[in-house]
Amino acid sequence: MNGIKFLLPALLVLLLVQSSGLTLLESVSVSLAVYAFLRLIDGLGKRLIIVDLIAVLATLMWLVIPIIFFHIYNEHNPVAKLWVVYIPVSSDEYYSYVLPATIFMLLGLYFPFRYTQQNNHIIWIEHVRKYLLGKENVAILLLGIGVFCTFAGRIAPGSLGFVFKLGSDLLFVAIFYALYSNLAYKKLIIGVVASFLLLKSLSGGMFGELVFLAILTVVLYLTGRKEQFTFAFKIGVVVVGFFSLLLLQSVKHAYRDVIWLTNYEGNKVALFANMVTERLLNPAKIWGDDYMTFTIAVRANQGLMIGQVLDYIPEKKDISYGKDIGLAIASSFVPRVLWNNKPIAGGRYNMLRYAGIVIRQYSMNVSAVGEAYGNFGKWGGIVFMFFYGLFFSYAVSQVLKFSIRYPSLILWIPFLFYHSVVVETDVLSVLNYLLKASFFAWVIYSGFRWFLKINI
Repeated sequence: MNGIKFLLPALLVLLLVQSSGLTLLESVSVSLAVYAFLRLIDGLGKRLIIVDLIAVLATLMWLVIPIIFFHIYNEHNPVAKLWVVYIPVSSDEYYSYVLPATIFMLLGLYFPFRYTQQNNHIIWIEHVRKYLLGKENVAILLLGIGVFCTFAGRIAPGSLGFVFKLGSDLLFVAIFYALYSNLAYKKLIIGVVASFLLLKSLSGGMFGELVFLAILTVVLYLTGRKEQFTFAFKIGVVVVGFFSLLLLQSVKHAYRDVIWLTNYEGNKVALFANMVTERLLNPAKIWGDDYMTFTIAVRANQGLMIGQVLDYIPEKKDISYGKDIGLAIASSFVPRVLWNNKPIAGGRYNMLRYAGIVIRQYSMNVSAVGEAYGNFGKWGGIVFMFFYGLFFSYAVSQVLKFSIRYPSLILWIPFLFYHSVVVETDVLSVLNYLLKASFFAWVIYSGFRWFLKINI
């Protein structure tokens, strides 16, 4: 029942954009995105809005951004044509599949499981505050493991790379243990860890992971506050966050060009800070640069890859009738040591399999909605997306349920669901990360209990 009150605003948006020259399916797509956004704003500070984040990102990247490419950066646009970033199918063909598939996924995401849609998740935070009394050193121990894995992962063999990656991500879990415990100097510790993570991103020029984990961090932090936030305040938080993402996106490419192409050996923090300051003092560098605007739009347009799948299957390659998805699900449960030739996760394989495109020096993927089409066709893919969304709603509900018995599990939600809110990736990558992260969390819990006699 949480979202019924947002139906009227969404319908008003539908009537407004319908008169602007968009097709009916495009107008419904914008209206659906507004509905998802209003639900997210309403839930912010009340509940852990994991499913709402997935819904907003999916409607934005699968439905809204592609409209720009159908009307501006289409096959008639010289820049889009030069870089081959126009969507290769018509708007009607695209939205006749992607729109109902997204709607069905949202129906699954919004399914009213007992814990997922409750507006009192602060109860879980209050429970964990009491649980952590006398366990202040847990944050320090997790911090130590995270720092060790961060540096050890650089020299570890490739077969252990993912394990050390998960260990490194314990830095985020440590922040929350510090935040909700009575640890002395916890603000200093949180600041040091945050600075360390920022330096880690600056050293490699890769910010995606930090951004998504920061978003999940804000969600968990606001849920744990006792204040009743106004709708206007929450809108302000989202607007600031959106502007920060645009600012980062505008700086990121220029920053990478310097540190990657020139073998930069100077102070990377100062370089990044100067670039950010320059754009803050002169916002025209963000909004007035046509190439930058085009680059940001291309990066956010998941519709290009989905459209390539629609153009490729079944005309150039048959659908797999669920074989690929079935193998992906099975391989998520079986380690590679027991299945040497199990399916490979990632965009390189999926772009070749579902779109016939070879990628080498850049990253892209077909997303779950594209993969669903490649496996089940149009109507089968639409139905599959309902169960895909339902799975995440159920997973979040189960974590909340287990948090009644293990209160600190609530602090692991950003760690567990980081890949779930990344709507550009494929089904195997999402399931693989969620299952391995869950198993890793169990190992950490068990290790502390068995070896250190601490129930974390």
